[in-house]
Amino acid sequence: MVEAKPKRWARVRLLVVVVALTLAVFAVIGVLVTLFSNIGPASGPEAGTGAPQVRQLDRDSLRHSGGHSGS
Repeated sequence: MVEAKPKRWARVRLLVVVVALTLAVFAVIGVLVTLFSNIGPASGPEAGTGAPQVRQLDRDSLRHSGGHSGS
């Protein structure tokens, strides 16, 4: 019975090490993406600048001149 506990703790330690290394790899990838990203300045309400204008479509502009009802 005494021999079963060290094996169990070894598995738990291995699992903890694998999870910690995985998190460390994702953290390094996140830092590299943040440092080397080429994203321009933000636009919109968060940045205090105007967002690009979007044209709103209505149903009449989407209908075809062929007279198809669509349903």
